[in-house]
Amino acid sequence: MKIAVFSRSTIEHFKSGGMETQLKILVEGLAESGHEVEVITTANPSSLEKDQYKEVNNVGYHYIGSTTPGLNPLTLWEKIFSLLRLLNRGNFSEGSKNYFIESLRIFNEINQKKTFDLIISQSTGALGVYENTKLPIISVIHGSIKSEIKNRLKANKNIKNWIRFLGIDLPKWYFELYTSNKKFFNHVNKIVAVSNKLKQNFLIDHPNLGSKVEVIYNGVDSDVFSLGTEKLPDFTLLYIGRMDREKGVDLILQIVNELRKKNINVKANLIGTGVHLEEFKNLASSLKINENVIFLGQIPNADLPKYYRESHIFLFPTRREEGHPMTLSEAFCSGLPVIASDIGGLSESIENGKNGFLVKVGDVKEFVKLIEMLYQNPNKLKAMSFAAREKGLQDFSKSSMIQKYVKLIKDL
Repeated sequence: MKIAVFSRSTIEHFKSGGMETQLKILVEGLAESGHEVEVITTANPSSLEKDQYKEVNNVGYHYIGSTTPGLNPLTLWEKIFSLLRLLNRGNFSEGSKNYFIESLRIFNEINQKKTFDLIISQSTGALGVYENTKLPIISVIHGSIKSEIKNRLKANKNIKNWIRFLGIDLPKWYFELYTSNKKFFNHVNKIVAVSNKLKQNFLIDHPNLGSKVEVIYNGVDSDVFSLGTEKLPDFTLLYIGRMDREKGVDLILQIVNELRKKNINVKANLIGTGVHLEEFKNLASSLKINENVIFLGQIPNADLPKYYRESHIFLFPTRREEGHPMTLSEAFCSGLPVIASDIGGLSESIENGKNGFLVKVGDVKEFVKLIEMLYQNPNKLKAMSFAAREKGLQDFSKSSMIQKYVKLIKDL
């Protein structure tokens, strides 16, 4: 089949983004299965003004010049705030062209040369095309608007955050929810949610679409993310993700501090960047745990498997209502037990006491207690490691994910 994939962003835009990583694995897996895949996305950050075409691992990528890299176009409401210089969406200036309009142009140009059989849309990425085609459409959703609102309510920290949330984001999200998004999801043929919890949340927003929604977990290459036997000499906790409060990085620092007070010698490798990175470094200094916490910054994706294999526990005390984070699939396939907040899709993926533990959001004492238990009980840790790997192979591997997408495509 010839498949057109619409996504506002790829790993060229956000190298460590979960949605972007899932897109790469999905399209390359479909190409390996014999499908011909073309991705239509926003401007490449390395060449903002010109249309650009790249072929990577037998997948074609069409970057649309003069669109905003990695982002959907501004809504009319956002444009007002942007003109008043009250809205800044990133490191690049806003593109002069609308991705949704231009994606239809590119789609039609390609479709004249090679007739497409199917469209896959990352969320509402195909919003500019769906009314102009009779092709079946699969939309892959990684979150819901109401869950995002809940997450932002937890994350907003200062007056500037609240002004943007109440004045810009909230009106925009509710407008989209009941207008363009509603119309789009009613039109598409299938909707893939990356967890059962996300499916439940989505159906709260769209209660009439239950028959369209299927659950397919995000998968990773289990040959690359493999079971580690050579661990670091120090008992090592691993976190990979954004450096911000809603991901619970400040809680990791508190956990390490409490373990140190108990004379439990652990190290925490923290990988990623974000708006609160300097704040967390300062907090680590004030707690005097700099020797126990290493901020590694952004690590190339190809180097990540080594950190999983060498670590003992993946720690994820997020405050955010996650769908299914890619790091969860990576940790399990690497045989790394996960101790995480009991929230969102994490609650259904972690089997408490078997391949990890679920902890009430923000309960530092319980996180400390569980880490201490595994620190003192290597046999339990080893058993959980094998159970995590088994779970990863069964539910969170690339092969498992691609098989399910291939079946879904054949059914359509």
